[in-house]
Amino acid sequence: MIKEEDWRARYHDSAVEKRRKKRRRQRRFRRFCTVLVVLALLTGWFFWQQEGLSTETITVESAPDGFSGYRIAVISDLHGKEFGKDHSTILYAIRKVEVALKNGDTNLQNNIRDITANINSCL
Repeated sequence: MIKEEDWRARYHDSAVEKRRKKRRRQRRFRRFCTVLVVLALLTGWFFWQQEGLSTETITVESAPDGFSGYRIAVISDLHGKEFGKDHSTILYAIRKVEVALKNGDTNLQNNIRDITANINSCL
């Protein structure tokens, strides 16, 4: 059995105790930094998922020959979002589609103009 003064000398020596406290502070600080980095990464990923504008190009090989060269744009989930100053990013995308449809279906061009007018009227 260890005598109390030997126990104190071995485990409660001021230098040993200071090293332990320093290690504990370092471990706590590392944990805090790790948690902070993980939260920052999750926040950034969530913001990117919610606020990002994504595009995807899909080629349908089985489409009939009559659809050769057609492009279809789907714009959805715009509620509560702003894409660029005064929605300039969305308007740019719509104008880009209009250029692609220069000799296309006039009904579709009219629909695009109506959508653009609706977006502009909300500003």
